[in-house]
Amino acid sequence: MSGGWFEPRRLQFNETITYRCAFVAPQNPTAPPQVESEGPYRGKVVDFTAAGMVGVRADGWWGEAPLYYVLTGDILTVEPIVDTTGNEDERQQARLARRERDVPVPEPDSPEALVATLADWGAEHRPHEPCSECGCTLYWTAAGDVMCAICLPMPRLTEGSRERIAQLFPRTLRGAHESAGRPAVRVSTGASARPA
Repeated sequence: MSGGWFEPRRLQFNETITYRCAFVAPQNPTAPPQVESEGPYRGKVVDFTAAGMVGVRADGWWGEAPLYYVLTGDILTVEPIVDTTGNEDERQQARLARRERDVPVPEPDSPEALVATLADWGAEHRPHEPCSECGCTLYWTAAGDVMCAICLPMPRLTEGSRERIAQLFPRTLRGAHESAGRPAVRVSTGASARPA
C-alpha cells in the first residue's frame, strides 16, 4: 500500500483504525455516509483493495455493521490486535508452577495443616460436604471446577503429600466399594460449588 503516515507498516486484518472519513461500500447503498465533519470514526480492518483503500466494519470481520472503504491517507491511528493467547499461556504457567508450601506438619497431622501445604491448588477442607463417591472432604480447584482430592487427585504432588491425604481422608467403606473400578468424576463446577 502506498500513501498514509504508516507507509513502512503493513496493516493487518482485524486491527482497529481511526480515520477521518470513508466511502460507503457498493454492497451497502443504504448505509449512512461517513463525512469528515462528523468524524473521526473507528473500525476494524476487514478488506484491502487494489486501489489502496482499506475496508472497515465497526464490529469486525464477522460483524453485520455496514462496510466502508477508507483512503490510506485518511487513516489517523492504528491499534494493533490484542493477543489473548498470552493470557492462556500465563494461566498454564501458573498451573505448572503450583507447588507444595513448606508448612510445618503438626503431630498429629491435621486437615488444616494439609490445606495450608496445598494452598496453590486451592485446597479446601469441607467437613460437612463429603464426596458422594468416596466420602473424602478435601477438595481442590482448577479452572473454576471443584474436585475431590481422592477421586481426581491433584497433579504433581509429592509422595509425602499423597500419603498425608490417604491418612487424613481415608475412603469410607461405602465410597470405596461403590467407586471401585469406576472412572473419577468431577464433583461440581464453578459458583454452584461454593456454599451460600
